[in-house]
Amino acid sequence: MVAVIRRFAIILVVTASCAIVASERKEDANSDYYNFGNEEIVLLAHTKMLRAIDKANLKSAICDEKRMETTVSARVLPSLPLSKRDWGVAFTYLAAKAMTRCDEDAVNKAFMAFARFKNIEKALMGDKILNTGFYSMELLCCLAERGKLETELQYMKIDAKIRETLEAIPELNEPFNPILTIEAMGN
Repeated sequence: MVAVIRRFAIILVVTASCAIVASERKEDANSDYYNFGNEEIVLLAHTKMLRAIDKANLKSAICDEKRMETTVSARVLPSLPLSKRDWGVAFTYLAAKAMTRCDEDAVNKAFMAFARFKNIEKALMGDKILNTGFYSMELLCCLAERGKLETELQYMKIDAKIRETLEAIPELNEPFNPILTIEAMGN
């Protein structure tokens, strides 16, 4: 009961604060304090987008560095009835999946910031769009998606029990270099 009363009191305080701010805003309507031009809003969205992309690039670089430097030891890999080609498919798929897992949050935030920016830009600026350079919705969303899907289809042809065994190996769930790993197996 006390928690309900506390929550209700907090809601009242927040509501009252919002009402005070709204009334002050009406009184101060002639001031530029609360008036923002479309350009300012678009530039803020643009800045947020660039920051999110920078964070995603940094996170992807960290994940990629780990991937390039990491070879999964043959000692942790079970003996499985797979051809060298199937090992390659499995390692390629699992390495890509681990990379996605590693940088996915930052990349998703960058994509959403880009989408929000483009939406605000279109709504407020019409045809006067800012140059986003190299970045586009397609790049942030779907770079190499076809190749990933093709690899996944190849991976799905491997027996389900073998896939389950491979997916249970912790080292294959972190970024790793599939080429160096297959070479280390000596197949």
